[in-house]
Amino acid sequence: MAAPCCKLAGVTRYLLLVAPAFLLAILGLNLPNSLDELRMPQFWSLPVELLLALLLVILAGARLGRQLARVLGLILALMILVRIGDRLLWLWFGRELVIATDIELVLPLLEVSSGGWRFLPLAAVVALLASCALLLAWPLVKGLQAMAGLPRPLALAPALAASLWLMGGPISAAGFTQVKNQVARLADARTAQMRFQAALATDDWRRALPAELFPQLRDVDVLVVFVESYGRSSFDQPEVATAVGPSLDRFAAAAHDAGKILVSGYLRSPTVGGQSWLAHATVASGIRTTGQGGWRVYLQSADADLAHLFGRAGHATFMVQPAIVRPFPEADRLGFDRLLFAEELDYRGPRPGYVTMPDQFTLHRVEQLLDDQVGGPSYGQVALIGSHAPFTPPVPRPVPWAGMADGHVFAGQIEPGMDPAPLWADTNALLDAYKDTIARTLDVLAGWVMLPSARPRLVLLLGDHEPAARVLGRSPGYDVPLHVLATSPDLAAPFRRLGFVDGARPDPSVEPVGMESLRKIMLDGFAHQRHPKLASTDGTAQLE
Repeated sequence: MAAPCCKLAGVTRYLLLVAPAFLLAILGLNLPNSLDELRMPQFWSLPVELLLALLLVILAGARLGRQLARVLGLILALMILVRIGDRLLWLWFGRELVIATDIELVLPLLEVSSGGWRFLPLAAVVALLASCALLLAWPLVKGLQAMAGLPRPLALAPALAASLWLMGGPISAAGFTQVKNQVARLADARTAQMRFQAALATDDWRRALPAELFPQLRDVDVLVVFVESYGRSSFDQPEVATAVGPSLDRFAAAAHDAGKILVSGYLRSPTVGGQSWLAHATVASGIRTTGQGGWRVYLQSADADLAHLFGRAGHATFMVQPAIVRPFPEADRLGFDRLLFAEELDYRGPRPGYVTMPDQFTLHRVEQLLDDQVGGPSYGQVALIGSHAPFTPPVPRPVPWAGMADGHVFAGQIEPGMDPAPLWADTNALLDAYKDTIARTLDVLAGWVMLPSARPRLVLLLGDHEPAARVLGRSPGYDVPLHVLATSPDLAAPFRRLGFVDGARPDPSVEPVGMESLRKIMLDGFAHQRHPKLASTDGTAQLE
């Protein structure tokens, strides 16, 4: 009786090693884009990568096959890890993973998820990724090693199964597809510089004389203000629109009471769920920038973006980015006379979670910059951060503008909120936190609109992107609102020609223009006469 028991135990041990390897390979390499795909037959297809690994270890024999299993198991684990990263990036940003350029996003993402860590050693990131790879590799290696001792004739089984893939049978090849896609995406990123240079070569405004640049804005302060995670969902997703609507009405009423013109429309952002800097680069350069490769090219070639052009036209230029807490030396190339990041803004009040400072304080510093510029108009690019993920703690209620000083007035004004981890685990609470964040941000902006201005002013107040899909409970789109605030009707006229309408609510029937069109709209709309080569506002250049 001992022999059958031992044989049964051996078979059980064999199955316990092989079954997890097969299951992990199927689940990992065929990772679905949505839960609905779990019901599709192709999701449960055998991966050809696993079949080929089985074929090789069996043919290699017991001794060499066990060694080969370690290598092949790690390769399969890395394929699964890339697949997971690709799906996560699609969920958050609505685009695919490009390993060669996206690796630099690891630290910022960890900073957001950790609630504001300013520094995480590279060794910790490497250790995290290595641990994930090893955890995935262990069952794969053990499963392959268990197969390595099988008789070589049994290699015929995985060979025949793999041949079905060549004949279009029910065998998947998601791992090989990932490798092929990464090579193709890297090639696309490498061609971004050529497309950028081609776009620059056809841009007549780069060679325009200072007198030809924005002649109708000679004495006008111009501000481009990005509102974090503010998208079209605030208008057409009922559960969001219901919560945000009253704040939009207060914002519109404040503009009216202040005697300012307010018109609104939609733009199409290059990103979703994050990477606000891609929206900033797209607006500034007039070239749609959709990935890290394009962002890097933009930083190296930004000699004719809006800041440079306004500077040549005689405006003092500044950038205000309270989210930047690490060195950003490349910003020196972007054409701004002054760069004010978190440290330079000198906020001394309590920090509201991940957010470095309340938006009201940021706008207070912007007003100080404009008041200090007594010799002429200014152009400013401002990125508000109060509505940044993780949407906790709540945005502080507005305080009196006159007593802002260095921000100590916010002591006791930061309400407690849920910790980010449990908040993001509860989709209902997360959506509620997001709605409240946008509503409170608009209330802050309503107070800012009421402040007087010493010079004529044109403010382009726009969302940078929609929040992540998890926040909205659906796949977000790319449309974001643009509110144009002006001290005279003439300053709003170029936007009315595009179908922008009075008030804070855009006309949903008007097709949005690309965010990259904003530079052309400004240059063409505020010239003495329409530029013949810039009459079209549909963006054609794209930088990936």
